[in-house]
Amino acid sequence: MASCDTTSLLEQIEANILARDDTPFDEINEHLKKLQALADVYSTFVSTAHTLTDHAQDHILPQKLALRVKKMIKFTFGDPSRAADSDKVRSARLRKLDCNALKFCGLAYKVNEVCLLSELHFDLLLEKVTEFVCTRGLIEYLYRDDISKAVTTQLNLADEERDREYQKFLIANISSRPLKRSRATYDGSGTYSTTVVPNESPSKRQKTVTGSCLFESYLGSEVFVLTMHQVEEIIQSGRFGSDIRLIVPIYLETPPFITIPIANDVAIHHMTTRLAGTS
Repeated sequence: MASCDTTSLLEQIEANILARDDTPFDEINEHLKKLQALADVYSTFVSTAHTLTDHAQDHILPQKLALRVKKMIKFTFGDPSRAADSDKVRSARLRKLDCNALKFCGLAYKVNEVCLLSELHFDLLLEKVTEFVCTRGLIEYLYRDDISKAVTTQLNLADEERDREYQKFLIANISSRPLKRSRATYDGSGTYSTTVVPNESPSKRQKTVTGSCLFESYLGSEVFVLTMHQVEEIIQSGRFGSDIRLIVPIYLETPPFITIPIANDVAIHHMTTRLAGTS
């Protein structure tokens, strides 16, 4: 709706209110309060979205916005021992957001601003942010280099439940990314050629092996190319299992490869390292 149409509609509402003697003013006031709060929240959302989309992906966002994301994640998942009770409640509610909605909250609001929001503003923030991020097509912009590096900074959490929630957030952040990656094609002579291809959205990624599926879909999951140095780190850590398998692809034009089971936190460390380095 155009701005002039919105203004005209509001003027009509004003005229209707003033023309009636039985106007339920208390009810109207409640609706107006919610509308004002919603306008405040959306104004912040829209301003943040413009900042996010107007700056090149390979440039750092202004006003240390990526650092805000890091602080918001720390507030959401970090040690709550020194936090006020009201802040603990808000951090718990923020943990229920999906990874991209939480990152956008970090861009839109400083931690202290989130803590100072009225209950109505905070409720509307949580209610509307996921839909806003999705409908405005902002997900791809939330995986720019500076934001990805802020997200992948590990937190050392003593609380096991909080740590599990944080690890789930990191995994969701990786699996939801719409980044471009290299597809390796094997010509049968021992050499590769690589082309950059866009990822499918998580909902469209294949979960079965077909003749046309990509290498990264082979196991129905994400595949990350590690450096030899990273492989050596894993071996030296000793945190891997004995169920080592040799896989010879039948449907894919790729060479045979081996799989080694490793500890979950080791996997997350190397996934986030590769994501931060290749986004």
